[in-house]
Amino acid sequence: MKNRIIESIKKILPATVLYVAAFLLIRLYELVMVSGHYSHVGNIAAYELKGLGYDLIVSLSIVSVVILLHILLSLASLRIAYTVCATLFTLLILVSFCLSHYFTVTLLPLSTDLYGYTWNDIITTVRSSGSTSVGPVVFLIILLGGFVFALYWVYRRNFLQGISSTAALCSLIVFISLTLPHHAAPENYPRDLDYYLAVNKTWYLADRTQEYIRDKMAYETVDENAYPFLHPVTYTDKLNTYINKASSRPNLVFIIVEGLGRDYTGPDAVYGGFTPFLDSLSQRSLYWSNAMSNAGRTFGALPSIFGSLPYGRTGFMSYGTAMPDHQTLISLLKSQGYQSSFFYGGNPNFDNQDIFLEYQGINNLIDESKFPASYRLKKKTSSWGFSDDEVFSFAASTLDNVKSPRLDIYLTLTSHEPFIAPDSTFYTQVDKRSEKLAPDIRKEVQAHEGIFACLLYTDRAIRNLIQYYSKRHDFDNTIFIITGDHRLIPMPPDNKIKRFHVPLILYSPLLRQSQTFASLAVHANITPTLLNHLASQYTLHFPQEMPFIAGPLSLDTAFTSNLDLALIRNKNEIRDYIQGTYLLSDNRLYTIQPGLKLEPAEDNTVKKALAEKLKQFKINSAFACDNNRVDRRASPSKPVLFTFTAHEQQLLDEASILSMTADEQYAKARELAFQKAYRQSRTILKYCLNKSPNYHDARVLLARTYAWAGQYDSARLYLQQTLDRNAAYADAYVAWSDLEYWQGHTQLMKQIIARGLRADSGNVDLLARRARALFHEDKNDSAHMLLNIVLSRDPQQEIARDLKVKLKEP
Repeated sequence: MKNRIIESIKKILPATVLYVAAFLLIRLYELVMVSGHYSHVGNIAAYELKGLGYDLIVSLSIVSVVILLHILLSLASLRIAYTVCATLFTLLILVSFCLSHYFTVTLLPLSTDLYGYTWNDIITTVRSSGSTSVGPVVFLIILLGGFVFALYWVYRRNFLQGISSTAALCSLIVFISLTLPHHAAPENYPRDLDYYLAVNKTWYLADRTQEYIRDKMAYETVDENAYPFLHPVTYTDKLNTYINKASSRPNLVFIIVEGLGRDYTGPDAVYGGFTPFLDSLSQRSLYWSNAMSNAGRTFGALPSIFGSLPYGRTGFMSYGTAMPDHQTLISLLKSQGYQSSFFYGGNPNFDNQDIFLEYQGINNLIDESKFPASYRLKKKTSSWGFSDDEVFSFAASTLDNVKSPRLDIYLTLTSHEPFIAPDSTFYTQVDKRSEKLAPDIRKEVQAHEGIFACLLYTDRAIRNLIQYYSKRHDFDNTIFIITGDHRLIPMPPDNKIKRFHVPLILYSPLLRQSQTFASLAVHANITPTLLNHLASQYTLHFPQEMPFIAGPLSLDTAFTSNLDLALIRNKNEIRDYIQGTYLLSDNRLYTIQPGLKLEPAEDNTVKKALAEKLKQFKINSAFACDNNRVDRRASPSKPVLFTFTAHEQQLLDEASILSMTADEQYAKARELAFQKAYRQSRTILKYCLNKSPNYHDARVLLARTYAWAGQYDSARLYLQQTLDRNAAYADAYVAWSDLEYWQGHTQLMKQIIARGLRADSGNVDLLARRARALFHEDKNDSAHMLLNIVLSRDPQQEIARDLKVKLKEP
């Protein structure tokens, strides 16, 4: 056995040297990429070189584990041991590269927010971000290809044969690495970014994952009947000092701007000058200069702004159709006669925004799938969806039909990666405006001109939207709330709290005077503030207890804070707690200064108290959301979910449906449907729809399975449900027209086709079916003309090709 162990060590040591070398090459790749894109952020090379030392220790620690594995496996087979360990090394290099590349794009190391998204969400984000280019892919191919070849080469060459003492010494050095410090200590770095540059990204994810698992497994006793956040509310208005009472209940308009951090807008903004309209508007408004988002990403914006809701484990909306009962400004105002609309140019199913809004009984949910065909033919801003101006323009065309009082909500997306402004003239404006900036700031702006071009574009779009409202008869009775959903990710913040720093503007013709407030504020303050105002001034009646995690906005003009709550950076990352002007972040205590500057504080009593509050907040938040203990009142519009028999549940389990993404579930159901296994297909589709109620393709396929089985009433039911959710969804009209065609309902079929073409006049599948109807009416010339149009757009359209053949028959 001794000889076998010695031979095992000799065989694996050369491979470990190659692995360590590849690990260090990834650090050099990171250095080159970050320096090339972010040369303005400080002494990158110094911190990256410090990180090289930590990389060496981490890689040697990994090597020590692999050596042990190799020794154990080699007792059975040296070839198998080497193959397994070589494969493991290759996978580790792939993971290390991906983590480093993620950091080069975001300047944030990947953490446990990874576990808060489905694979489908991750793929959508990567595809839409525009962050993948040829260079990194080529580097990865060369690195992995070279590494695998070198592993094979050193295995065949039999290095270290007969050098037992050298092998033993190398092994000793490797195992000594286990006793060395593996990570950079954050307190030794002046900025978060400096720490992130130095820390080993693989270790960082592993360390946070360990903490994540520990938190999930931790059990704390909570009264099973408790509602930890529910408390009495007294509706006392403070805004009446600044806002006149309107003649009737005011309209509320929310404009939530993607990535609009305080560093980009308002007085004394670090990168000022690129939101001129908002800068001007803030001087004519109630303006909170030290406002913050509750979350570091968009997933936390809607629950915080409209509900002041707890976060659960991974964000309130991550619970999907299992969201606990809750009420928000949307549902509370709906019960008072308000009509609510949500306008968004992308897919609101991301982060379950659509489910959250449906739970609140939103009257009009307008997303990219509901835009008219004339809009869909236009080029989108990016892969995320329609540009802000197009969204605002479409909204303006629909609001005339919505009665007052109204709650209008806009969520923008143009200022999102990949930061491509729809109009190239904004890039020229960036160049001109940057000439007025200090040299170091100008360099940063020029390095990220796409970001600032998008900000200029969105600022102009918001100006156009406000101008539209100013022409409405009810403008004088409207209150606007404008804020950012979070701070832009690619530009590094100065400290831990500035990642949340956003502007908060309340503008209205009803204002008596403008005023800037220096007090700390968060998104969760907004709804309590507005409810206080509406209840006091307009005698609206709201519940006497609510689960708000924050009270109303402070109206102090001096720098003060009445906050006492946690913030959530990313999904699964609740690591920051604010009490007054104290901040506990990553177990370090700070005092918050005006402008959200931080000063390290040494007060173990306060630190311990905040650490306990953070722990309890996380426990209460998880308990309340996991066990439906947020609010005693039921959500007003909970969707009716499909239920499953024991046999159906067994089918779902055996087919591993629960672990699939929605797209994978749909693909499996489609495969089964084509095999005429309709019951199995329907079970999967219903499960998919329970998780993603607006997966319209799934509902249409469900309808088709019933139609193919001759159960036409059931098919119509699901098609109507689809159109109730999206009246412009062309595939639903296509399926419905087929259903009526199969039954010989010619007139009804023509009506369905006509309805579909009004929603999407250029849809080739509907045009082909219209041609088929003309053919059966012996209107061959008209059918022939229409078929030419269809086949010019889609030469493979089956109905059109079949009809073309029939029209040529004598």
